[in-house]
Amino acid sequence: TATVDGQGSITISPGESTYSSEQIVELTAVPDYGWSFTGWSGDLVSTDNPEMITMNNNKTISATFTMSEPDGWWNTNWQYRKEIIIDHTLVAADFTNIPLLITTDSDSNLAQYAQATGMDLVFTDRYGNKLNHEIESYENSTGYLVSWVNIPVLSDTEDTILYMYYGNPDADNQANHLSVWNGDYKLVLHLNENYEAVHECRMWGIVADTLPATTVMDHLVNLPYSLKNLSPSNPDGWGLVYYEGLEPTDLRGIPAAYNDPNFNVAAQEVADSGEQIALGHVRKRSSGATGIPDPHPFIRYKLEKYWSFAHNGGLDKNNLKLLIGWDYLNANPPIIGTNWNDTNVIDSDLYMLYVLKCIEDNGGDALAGITIALTTILQTNPTGAANFLFTDGTTMWAFCKGRTLCYEYQEGSYTAIASQHPGSTQGSWVSLSDYNLIIVTVDNPPTIITDITDYVPIKHCYDSTVNSNHGVLHNGVVQGITGYIDGAHQFDGVDDYIEILHSSTISGFTTSFTTSFWLKLDDTTKQQTILNKYNTTSNQRGWCIDYQPSTGLVFTASPDGINDNVWSTAFTPTVATWYHITVNWEPGTVPQFYIDGIQTPTTGANVITQIYNNINTPLLIGKYPNDNRYFLGCLDEIRISSPSRSPEWILTRYHNEENPTSFVLFNPQQKITYTITASAGVGGSITPSDSVIVNRGADQEFLITAYSGYHIDEVFVDGSSVGSVSSYTFTEVVADHTIVAYFESDIVSYTIVASAGAGGSISPSGDVVVVEGSYQNFTITPTTGYLIDVVLVDDESKGPITWYNFSNVIADHTIEASFALNPLLVDSMFDTSVDSADLRANSTSQDWYESRNNVPTQLTLDESNIGGNVGKKAMFTGSTAGNAYMSQEFSSAQSGQVSVVWDVYVVEIVPTYNSAWMFIGDNSVNTGSDAGKGPCSTAAERFARLSFTNDGSGGMNLIGRSGSTTDVTIMTGLSLNTWYTLKVVADLDTDTYDVYVDGLYQTTLNAHTPKSSVTHVSFATWNDGPGTFYIDNVYSPPII
Repeated sequence: TATVDGQGSITISPGESTYSSEQIVELTAVPDYGWSFTGWSGDLVSTDNPEMITMNNNKTISATFTMSEPDGWWNTNWQYRKEIIIDHTLVAADFTNIPLLITTDSDSNLAQYAQATGMDLVFTDRYGNKLNHEIESYENSTGYLVSWVNIPVLSDTEDTILYMYYGNPDADNQANHLSVWNGDYKLVLHLNENYEAVHECRMWGIVADTLPATTVMDHLVNLPYSLKNLSPSNPDGWGLVYYEGLEPTDLRGIPAAYNDPNFNVAAQEVADSGEQIALGHVRKRSSGATGIPDPHPFIRYKLEKYWSFAHNGGLDKNNLKLLIGWDYLNANPPIIGTNWNDTNVIDSDLYMLYVLKCIEDNGGDALAGITIALTTILQTNPTGAANFLFTDGTTMWAFCKGRTLCYEYQEGSYTAIASQHPGSTQGSWVSLSDYNLIIVTVDNPPTIITDITDYVPIKHCYDSTVNSNHGVLHNGVVQGITGYIDGAHQFDGVDDYIEILHSSTISGFTTSFTTSFWLKLDDTTKQQTILNKYNTTSNQRGWCIDYQPSTGLVFTASPDGINDNVWSTAFTPTVATWYHITVNWEPGTVPQFYIDGIQTPTTGANVITQIYNNINTPLLIGKYPNDNRYFLGCLDEIRISSPSRSPEWILTRYHNEENPTSFVLFNPQQKITYTITASAGVGGSITPSDSVIVNRGADQEFLITAYSGYHIDEVFVDGSSVGSVSSYTFTEVVADHTIVAYFESDIVSYTIVASAGAGGSISPSGDVVVVEGSYQNFTITPTTGYLIDVVLVDDESKGPITWYNFSNVIADHTIEASFALNPLLVDSMFDTSVDSADLRANSTSQDWYESRNNVPTQLTLDESNIGGNVGKKAMFTGSTAGNAYMSQEFSSAQSGQVSVVWDVYVVEIVPTYNSAWMFIGDNSVNTGSDAGKGPCSTAAERFARLSFTNDGSGGMNLIGRSGSTTDVTIMTGLSLNTWYTLKVVADLDTDTYDVYVDGLYQTTLNAHTPKSSVTHVSFATWNDGPGTFYIDNVYSPPII
């Protein structure tokens, strides 16, 4: 007995008055619009809808309905939803229970948060009532979705609001396609079948005289498509089984295999076992429990054997339970789940149990039992994917249906079976076809049964209604091509067709019927049959739809199987263009044709009151049985319904399917919880703080409190000020938010911003807070090698001061210090005679001393382009007739360590001579022949001495003097006409100097003449060491 409390009804299936013991009955609560279902009571206590009960006694059950507030959250186990708005301007009338197409070309939110299979997708009306839906196609990587949703109430005067929920990783499949297409629908073919692109889980098995360890590790771990490397897409655990004799050892894990070090250990154990049979599986959950070790391969003990079973695909659990029967189910509890109605039960466990039952029923004959089980399952659940691996420890059976499966036979070694070949190429692996059963035993080649059951041929198209009017494809109909809505089927116009066995649901109409389809013709010049439930042989005429170039669309129907009635409408299609076609027939009226939702005139005035029920004639798609009128083109979304549809229904459906993204609008993602990020500045607090989680639609208050000595300055909500409030409440939260509170000291203070550039520091630095009327000192300190350049106070120069004091501060201020390199080399004007020249190579203040010995052209200021250098530089021109010197003085005598850097560019060195002389030393010799000739002009003045020598092959070498007499080759293979940067670091404490070329250390030499200090840098060309070269950028950087 079923009753209701509130406004709604209960649908019972099957709808019998009495039921047999242990029969399963489905109850569906159907609320009226504006009401929602809240639960079952009586002999069924549950909130699930629909719900199953087992009839083991008389039952009294009540469904409770309550009035609903619109737009509430349907179920808190679903974390996300999107509002869906159906544009009422595209709806031609009010409708009830109309299936509509809801699609997304891509949706990053679905891709991120929905289950990979889309099983957790739920559609509801705005009052929280769950709607029946079918997923035709879903692609997790992009969020691409094609779904059909049965809309209970659709308005043409106001937009209809729905919600799509997702984000429940523990949800079982929420789709219910049989309820989308109610009893009015006799046939619904989406024609989207294309199994090659669909995968769930991966499995592997091997049979050998002795398991080959290297091969096992390759298949499980090492190769590109090993089980481990396939596990990122199959992350819900792993399982391995190998047989020690006839007893299995199982090894399992919860993490994905690629992320679990135990998987490698387990794989090695299998590889090293030396046994004969092993199986493996990585799981991508499509049914049942989560967060558990992979239960595949399932293991059960039957007929005094341990059987192991791994499944790749998805089957209807309720259908399997009906096939097994409750007596057998009760005697064999589930491996996962407390009972067989537990949602944690996995479809694969039921699949295995049914196969074992059939084997038991056939006296232990495994092949007979497998054959019967598969035949029955495929008759009752033809769309399911049913790949399996199955073994009793002596034989392995593998079945292919709906998913990829392949095998490799290595004679004398092993046979392996896998969902996907493990190597980067297919190699010797052979692909199996749907309905192949492969049987493998030790030391024998595999046996393949091409079609395990004569009932099911290789390819089908599947009816989404309860009528199971599934089609068989003949002669190469191509599946999986791009259709108008997801996939479609393509016909070659030669011999392709689809056959659907006779059913009274698709013929013998005595009321009315409507058929519709999407059509694309590849040839508009020949007559072609589209749908045909018609045969002139033995007076089996029923109905038929053709395309005739001279006539258009033609509908033929017979009331008695003998006499024809023909109607037509003009139709001039364009090749390779999609059209939506509808034909509507009602008893006693002229049939109606619709092209792209619009009715077109009918030619023909005859009327009939019924269409003959030709029970011996199948429905043929793309073929006329009595001649060669084969269809050439593509078909998509074929439907037959009875009663017939109104013009408004047909136009609305066309609007929906022609442009579903305009018909249906998705609003942005909503969450069940939102985050309010709360923070407070110095001087106070906000409560609560940090990341505060708030349920959708709830209120959340925040309290702002200033510490002693502070007051609330300003509060910002989502970046906008709300003033100096002490509390703030977010009401009916439906988005993430931020709230930030700032505080101000009760004591008046000002900020002095202190900063320093490169080469020094200022202390204190940064934002320095100073109480009104007080003072603040700042100290400026250069780093080694730098000096203070200028100090700016409030942008006014105070010169190179070392400290500054702000007194009686009553405003904000700035202080900024900048620094400059300390120029150790300074001007040195040795005399004012005519042989003194001003070579301003680096700056306008750099003076150089020169001595020309009456040859003025040997040292000049050059500004031409030399090796890319167009600035001022000193040019030395070598001559055996005279000498030229150029020197610069340090700011003071340098002791300890001193560094000198210069650029040199050598054009020519007279062979057998050194040239481009470079010295660091002093000007200490003031008597004798060297007096007055310039610094470093004699050995007694030189601490460091460098020069270049011609290497005799067009290049040069760098030479350095180590000690008073030894010349050392520092670097060879240097090029003429090339700029080099040389650096000397003189250590006057150790009497050594380091030499660098282009920044790279080369060697350390002993001082030419040890000295306690140096005062000058010199460069020279001599009459006995002539050469042409350039000097530029001479400076003394600080030692770091």
